[in-house]
Amino acid sequence: MRPSRLWALLLATVALPAAAEPILLENARVFDGQRDRGITPVLIDGARIVHIGTPLPAAAAGARRIDYTGKTLLPALVSDHAHVGNTQGLEHGDRYYTRDNVVSDLRQFQRYGITTVTALGMNGADFFAIRTEVNADPALGAQLYGAGGGIGAPDGAPPRTAWACATTRSRARAPPNRRARRWPPSTPTAWT
Repeated sequence: MRPSRLWALLLATVALPAAAEPILLENARVFDGQRDRGITPVLIDGARIVHIGTPLPAAAAGARRIDYTGKTLLPALVSDHAHVGNTQGLEHGDRYYTRDNVVSDLRQFQRYGITTVTALGMNGADFFAIRTEVNADPALGAQLYGAGGGIGAPDGAPPRTAWACATTRSRARAPPNRRARRWPPSTPTAWT
């Protein structure tokens, strides 16, 4: 099997130290992007996956062996729509859009096996500088792409006045059709 570029991205998330000798991951479940290849060995030489499965090539004889029992290897994942750096704990807002919060979010994505994030909207003024820095250093987390701050209605869309926001517990627990009757008549039906 000829390794793809996605497999190379996997190595960034595995966080294996650079080694002069090949590395053999044993007992790993392998999903190659198209099918589950089952429990099978994976031979890595430098930053490249050079062989998957059996029989093993001669280069595997001198490889450092790592037991991957209970772990799954798969091509890197891509998030096509995310918002990064806008949340701290349970709070959300522009005031949290800092380099440290963005990097924290991108590292979390990377821990989940996501190596590429497209941040759509809600990006702060420092987005392009942060993107350049992060994309130059994989240790800072998943690669970051996006188009800046985006556009939208003030305070988000649809505007709060266009939808029936429950202000009490009893209104929040009301069946949707009961809440919908309180919506302004000009509310588009696509939002109901």
